[in-house]
Parts: sequence; structure tokens; C-alpha cells
Amino acid sequence: MNKSLYGEIPAELEALFKAHQDKKATQTSPASTNDVIKILRQKGKEWRADHIKTQHHKDGTQSEITRRVPARTIANYIKDVVITAVIGDTQKETDQAPLTLYNNDTGLYTNSERLLNKMILAVDNTTNKRFRAEIQSWLNIEAPSRKREKDINLIPVGNGVYNKITNKLLPYSPSMVFTSKVATNYNNEEISEPSFNGWKFSEWIKELSDGNKEKEKLLWQLIACVIQNRFSSNVLFCLMDGGQGRTGKSTFEQLLMNLVGNDNYTSLKLEEFDKGFLLAQAFGASLIIGDDNNPKGYIDDGSTLKSIVTNELVLVNPKMQTPFSARFNATIVQSMNGFPRFKDTSGGLYRRFRLIKFNHQYPDTPAGRKIKDEYIYNQQLLEWILKKAINIPVDTIIQTKESQTALDDIQLENDIVLSFVNSELPELKSTRLPVKFLFNLFRKYSDDNNTPTKMSRATFTRRIKPLMAQRGWEYKKSRANNSFNKDDAELLKGTNYYDYNNVYKERNTSQQSFIKI
Repeated sequence: MNKSLYGEIPAELEALFKAHQDKKATQTSPASTNDVIKILRQKGKEWRADHIKTQHHKDGTQSEITRRVPARTIANYIKDVVITAVIGDTQKETDQAPLTLYNNDTGLYTNSERLLNKMILAVDNTTNKRFRAEIQSWLNIEAPSRKREKDINLIPVGNGVYNKITNKLLPYSPSMVFTSKVATNYNNEEISEPSFNGWKFSEWIKELSDGNKEKEKLLWQLIACVIQNRFSSNVLFCLMDGGQGRTGKSTFEQLLMNLVGNDNYTSLKLEEFDKGFLLAQAFGASLIIGDDNNPKGYIDDGSTLKSIVTNELVLVNPKMQTPFSARFNATIVQSMNGFPRFKDTSGGLYRRFRLIKFNHQYPDTPAGRKIKDEYIYNQQLLEWILKKAINIPVDTIIQTKESQTALDDIQLENDIVLSFVNSELPELKSTRLPVKFLFNLFRKYSDDNNTPTKMSRATFTRRIKPLMAQRGWEYKKSRANNSFNKDDAELLKGTNYYDYNNVYKERNTSQQSFIKI
């Protein structure tokens, strides 16, 4: 047994340290977090015992000064007992990635600054913030780069990693790089769906689906996406009701949170995705859930939201920390009683949404409260749901008729140019439409719909070009035989926009126009 200033090192700690080193050498699972803290605390004690400085005083007395453990030494100690990594699929990603530590308690690589600081303070509890930042910088620079686990058939769950191909449960290992998981355990045994006083989850899903098989499938696919969150389905789920309450929407949200566990979800509303310091709290979550989105809100950008949905790199900017780029393996679920407006009105954004309406209103009864407060927390139920959903295909997420109809209405409401094209273009008789005429007709349309526009003609032209192209109209200067029909000009009569003789007349064909192909 070794000795130090503090006496003999306990045999169990000495054995623990040796076992930990043996495990680390073979890249298997290191010690638990508590064991790591104990080991680092002991190493700090040993270092101080070996580096005590004796100070001699003028009166002939002497005293011992305990020195602070150097930052470089602390960094080395942590590297000795903890597996570190910077995670990224490319050199650019790893250059900008944060330091992560393998946490044996969870089986995940985490960038928890709090956990790192606990380890530093275990070695020397006198270190200040600047000192700790120096240690973190060294560890970040020296950490090996690792790539995320690419096998999407491996699903990290509460008690291991489920292999969809072999139907086997594997133990967590540092060799499998995961940053998020679902906390519910996978049960290898045959389990049946539990019933609670006659209430069954599967029957409740059918009820929420209004008996519609497509909608029922979509709800189960949503659950499957939450569990299989590493498979990017490239969609965002929106749970909607009319704001009347007691629709089952919040109960369904809570069930999803129960499935993933408290440490694996975070709350973020649609408008908050473009705020880098708020986005930082979502890094490493398997579920990002947003409640009470403002139906009258306006999403000015939306590009970060779209990038997260499609599993692209985004910039994360934590407060008081260095910004970094990251990919999110998370399912996004947003709750609302009305749809906010987006500056981006492109189909590329809207086709990512899957809208699920909660059309029932349940009475406030003791039996109903038991569902929300008790049944959805039952571990047997959660394990049954996980086992059912873990093999549901999520490569293509169904778009129900209900969802598509609602999206069409929302897009028309949010995009007045699209609404104008859909409403007015089919009524026009011309095969040549001057841009100035279309813009003036658009201004009249906006006035008639009580939404006077401040849009410039250049912006209008840019917005309408792809919409016209989709409908068989080519944008160009033309003296071709295509003609502008005077009946169309009459639509502007009685307004300040009517100018047939000088602008729209047949002889004036050199202006920019849309030509019917």
C-alpha cells in the first residue's frame, strides 16, 4: 500500500485506480463519475504531498506551504482517467467542436462544463475561473477527434444500445460515439400492452387519430422518430389545437418527455432557434419540444431551424463560452394553437412540417387526470411503447391529408404573393403579362384583402418568378406573338393602377413580361 502526507492510500482506491487504468488501456468503459472524482481527488492529494515547500523564518522556525497543483498537471490527470474527444465528421467540424468527456454513467459523450469543473476542483479546489479555462483549452486541443456512430441501426436506450439488425442489446462503450439517447429501457422479454382501468395507450392513439389510419401512422412515426432520433427524418412535428384545452395534446407531449427522460429533452420555441445562446442548451438533447408558440409570432429567419431539421451544421453560441459548430440528432416537436408567420415562405421550409390536429376535448374527470398524472409515467407502458416504436420505419414520414390541407392554408395566409398567384392567375386571359401590370394587380389584390403592401416591384418580381415558372410562364423581354388581353387591363379600372394606353398596350411589348410557354 502506498503512503502520502495524508497517510496510507486506501487499498480499495489503489485497486480502483489500477482497474480504471486497465480498462482505459483497452478503451472499454472507464470508471463511474463518482469513481473518477475519487481518483482525481486522491491524485491531487498525492501531488501536494510530494510538493510541499518548507519555508524558513528569521526566528529559526519553519512552516510548510502547500502549493497549488499546476494547470498542466491537472490536465494530464484528467486525460489519464477520463476519455476525452472532439466530435465531428470532418476536419472543419472537429476544429470548431467543443471538448466532450465520456460519461460512463450515461454511456454518452457530453460537453458538460459543470462536470469538467467538478473534475478539476477534485484535484485542486482552489482553482479560479481563468485557471480552469486554461485547463479546458489544453484538453480541447489535445483531445483526439472522433466521428459520431454512423450505424443508424444502433439505438441508444436506457440500459444499452439496441441493434435493430440482430435484436440484441449491447453495452455502452466509448468506441460507440453517442451524444444523446432515450432513457427508457429496452425489455428483451415478451411484454404486453398494459391496461389501466380499461384505458389503453394504443386505443387512445386511435381516438386521437379520429379513426384515420394515416393519422394514426403519423402519430406512431412521431414516437418512433423520438426514439430513433439519430435517423434524420428531415421533418418537424407540430401539434395543434384550437386553444380550447383538454385536447390530450399536453398529455401526449409529456409522454414523449417521459420516454426520453429528464436529461434528454429541452424546451425551445420556434422563435428561439435563431438565438445561439438558447440553442446551446439544446445541444445533446434527443428531443426538442416547444410549448405555447405564439400564433401571432413572426419568425424572421428560420434558417437555423431548417438546418437542425435536416441535420446540417449550425453555429452554437453559449453565453460566456467559445462558439462552436455542431449537428443536432434531435426530433423537434412544437405545440401551438395557431401557426406563426415565417419570413421564409419557400416550399422548402413548409414541406418539412407535419401538422397533427388534436380535435377532441376531454372532460375534466378524476379518470382523465389519472392518464396525465399517473398512467403515462408507468415504466411498463413506456417500455412497451419503446419496443413497439423502435422498429417502425422512419425513412419516409407520411404527410396526411389533414396536414397537407392545413399547410396549404397556412402557406397561403403567410405568403400573399403565393395567395395572389393562386387566386388571380387562373382568371387572366393574356398570354403575355407585363410585370408592371402584375405588380399593380397584386397591389389591388392586397388592398382588397385589407393587407396593403409595402413590397417593392423588384421584391415582388423576385418572389413571383419561381411561382410563375412552376405554372408554365417564362420571364423575358419579348416581341413574340403572345398578347396582352385588354379584358385583363379592365380589372384595374377605377384604381390608381390603371394605365392601359401607356403601359399594357399591345405595341409596348419590349418591357419585362411573363410569356406563356
